[in-house]
Amino acid sequence: MREPIVLLFVLLGCGSHATPAATETAIALPAHQEAPPPPPEVRDEKGHTPSEWIALGDDAFAHTKLVDAARFYQEALRGGDSELSGYAYYKLGFIRWNQNDGPAALDAFMHAIRSSNAKVSTQASRDIVSVYAQYGRPEAAYGFFHHVVSDPIATLVRLEREYDDQGKPDAARKVHAQIATAAANP
Repeated sequence: MREPIVLLFVLLGCGSHATPAATETAIALPAHQEAPPPPPEVRDEKGHTPSEWIALGDDAFAHTKLVDAARFYQEALRGGDSELSGYAYYKLGFIRWNQNDGPAALDAFMHAIRSSNAKVSTQASRDIVSVYAQYGRPEAAYGFFHHVVSDPIATLVRLEREYDDQGKPDAARKVHAQIATAAANP
């Protein structure tokens, strides 16, 4: 006979705030077993936890204080928490993009894609395409995305569409040629 299962829902993301990183995940435990307590967050030398830095960053971001927001997200990154760091990198990507710092934006989105937070990684994989279309070289797109995303061909298809939407047919053709080459040589 099977033991009853209790479903516990845990909100992943940045502490108690809802963020793009937030997602619900069901954890099934036998009825007699309690969920382990979450590990305590470590406070840094300034007395803040990574979650608190994220909250400060989100508030500054919401008030378009991008320099302050970037500083707070960078402080959150010092905490080393992978779930939180993915979100912090994601927000830093947007800040750097808004500040017209394409290389820093691409780097931040790459870190977000590699984070353990699946929702952040998925969203960053979509958003990096627009940043690349603005700052990347179309002829080098496959080489770049091959090392960054799990499905570079699908990403190149989105990039080709992005170039078309921006009225850059030459760039779109260069990306299309890379799609054809990659598809022919899996």
